[in-house]
Amino acid sequence: MRKISFVMLFLSFLMTGCGNTYDIQVETGMQALKDEKYSDAIMWFEKAGKEKSTDETKSYTEVAKLMNHGATALKDGKYLEARDDANQVLQKKKDATLEKSVKSNAENMLQKAKDIEEKEKERVQKQRKVDEEGIDKVIKAVDSIDEAREKQKKIGEALDKAENAKEKIEAKKNQ
Repeated sequence: MRKISFVMLFLSFLMTGCGNTYDIQVETGMQALKDEKYSDAIMWFEKAGKEKSTDETKSYTEVAKLMNHGATALKDGKYLEARDDANQVLQKKKDATLEKSVKSNAENMLQKAKDIEEKEKERVQKQRKVDEEGIDKVIKAVDSIDEAREKQKKIGEALDKAENAKEKIEAKKNQ
């Protein structure tokens, strides 16, 4: 019986002293942040927050949610949202551990968002140029139709004059 109680005491000491659940959950969340597994990080930070609610876990959870939202927005082509989320993360006051885990990921997200934004601007400019060229072609086509109608009108008038002249000539012949 003494051996069993000693083993139980030893195990409880190990569980509470050596491996604090809160610390393990925070550490696992930090690793998930580094690995860009933001939904996992949220889960671990929320678990840690249930274990021991601190400003630290609230801050970590908030950053993980921003990064998760930004990553999702980037995948969905919503580069402005991703850019805003990354900027919020970079401007947010962070402790050294969080800074180390998330700064480069946020900077990468921000750069990807800026790259997509630049490509989108280039695409819009190219489309605008194509549209303008198309409009110019339509205007030229309308102008050429108007010119053709004007020429058709002049030809019609010339034919009418020729017809009148022919009638006059025939009338003089018949006299």
